[in-house]
Amino acid sequence: MKNILTLTGLTFLMVACGSQTVPSQPQTAPLAAPEQLVLSTLTGQPTLLWKDRITDETSFEVLYSKDGVNFQQEQLLPANTTSYVPSEEGFYAVRSRRNTEISERTNSVKYQQAHEQVHPTPTVTAQSKAHVLSSGNQHNLFVQNGKMNAFGWNGYGQTAKLNLNTVTEVAAGWNSSFAVTANGTVWAWGRNEFGQLGNGNTTDQSTPVQASIDHVKSISAGVEHTLALKTDGTVWAWGHNNVGQLGNGNTTDRSAPVQVTGLSNIVQIGAGLGHNLALKADGTVWVWGWNNNGQLGLGTTQSQSTPVQLTGLSNIVQIAAGHYHSLILTSTGTVYSFGDNHNGRLGNGSTLSSFKPVQVQGLTDVQSIVAGAGHNLAITGTGNVYSWGKNDNGQLGLGNTTDQNTPVQIQGIQSATAISAGRAHSVILTAGGQLWSMGSNFGGQLGDGTTEDHLSPVQVTTL
Repeated sequence: MKNILTLTGLTFLMVACGSQTVPSQPQTAPLAAPEQLVLSTLTGQPTLLWKDRITDETSFEVLYSKDGVNFQQEQLLPANTTSYVPSEEGFYAVRSRRNTEISERTNSVKYQQAHEQVHPTPTVTAQSKAHVLSSGNQHNLFVQNGKMNAFGWNGYGQTAKLNLNTVTEVAAGWNSSFAVTANGTVWAWGRNEFGQLGNGNTTDQSTPVQASIDHVKSISAGVEHTLALKTDGTVWAWGHNNVGQLGNGNTTDRSAPVQVTGLSNIVQIGAGLGHNLALKADGTVWVWGWNNNGQLGLGTTQSQSTPVQLTGLSNIVQIAAGHYHSLILTSTGTVYSFGDNHNGRLGNGSTLSSFKPVQVQGLTDVQSIVAGAGHNLAITGTGNVYSWGKNDNGQLGLGNTTDQNTPVQIQGIQSATAISAGRAHSVILTAGGQLWSMGSNFGGQLGDGTTEDHLSPVQVTTL
């Protein structure tokens, strides 16, 4: 079959010595350039990455320019090489070489020493950057220089002031707030109907109270339950437990912390509406709680009252839990999702739910992810922010209220360093220290001094 197809593609030339014909030599296609060049920090240091779309033995030239205009060869790399660590600040590009033939160069990327600092990369051997920004139902928490700021709806006292300057991390629940301090204590306030504040009772608190736990380094707030990660790698939970979300093998509510069964060496936690994810230092993920929409990613809809390992993915570096869906970020910068897919929140181009992980389309070099109730945001290595999923209040920041089943870049935002997603709003922190918000503003959670929804990012001015 191969010979027949080849023959049908030949042209024939007449020769002077008779009617005999001879095939012409096949034309060689021009040498193609490598596919899109990106600057990634997912390997632990800034690295140029590209895709080799040449099937034969082709070497690669790394090109360097100080001004982004005049490029010169810096390094010749052998075939099958698809990465290079830049040596100095400036602009880089790559082109293919085959014998004496040279392709066009790729797009150029700029490398600066600050790249690592502006976009820190999570690894599978250490905890991700502390959550300095968190969004709940209609309020937000933000840490700056050890001090916590809160803005938005205050119906349960959840935006009360915390007079401490040693705050390292915050978590905004549905209508409750949490802060972790440098000495490992947890402060909690707001709604406490199910004991989600962890102080041993179910009384709402309009001012911060200390939770009954210590040696905490990270915290995550669900809707009516809370998770804490201790410095020894164990996970503790409290609050509502109707679907096993506390992970201790039963469904009894707890107003004080109980240890989640069977978890050790945990470096990251994520709490959703009624389910949870925990990331181990070895890059594996463990899930438990409510699974009515397959949000545990186990291939079923059976809930789990103790943690179960998620299979099929490895080298995971970040996790995020929405109300009925979950997100996973791997060390390659790829994002996976599973669970409910109403409004396209899985980002795979459809609205069909998936009980196992599916890849989010169109995202590369992702550095950070966050899941809201039904929408998501992601930061890429260039500092751009993408959003997808439910958009009824403009929480995607795209200038409209159209749901998106694949990620779309938010325009006007550059050098993002942190993101958060609430019920129907989103907040972005940029490298210059500015906060931008979008979506529902019924409780003033956009922080612009109004209660008007915004379909595109507006700057927070009320802090």
